[in-house]
Amino acid sequence: MVITGVADRMPGRISRLVYLDSAVPKSGDSLFGIMERCGAPYQKFGLVPDRPFVDPLVFDEEILRKIPKTYVHCTKSEFLAVGKCAYADVLNNAKRDRWTYYELESPHHCMNAVPEQVAAILLGKL
Repeated sequence: MVITGVADRMPGRISRLVYLDSAVPKSGDSLFGIMERCGAPYQKFGLVPDRPFVDPLVFDEEILRKIPKTYVHCTKSEFLAVGKCAYADVLNNAKRDRWTYYELESPHHCMNAVPEQVAAILLGKL
């Protein structure tokens, strides 16, 4: 959610967005709203409805569409319902929205579980 908001406000300073097994918002979404839409209510994960999770993020979707993006889907994620939902949206709109995408056999914290693979993706070597 944070990188999406930052990219909206300073798109000229962003060359690529990388979403690591995360929710991908549409303008007006909140993290908990995305979780609900994907069939993964926040209560299931013991999360507290703090403002950063429940406040909607409003941004210009056309600005974001112009920025190349990478999505990394973790197939063993604890948040698999949300990840599968986000990944399906990425795949459906990959060309229009400038997405590249990868799957890693990893839990949600892929940067800890498979750091070499994540580094290869970030460096464009995978």
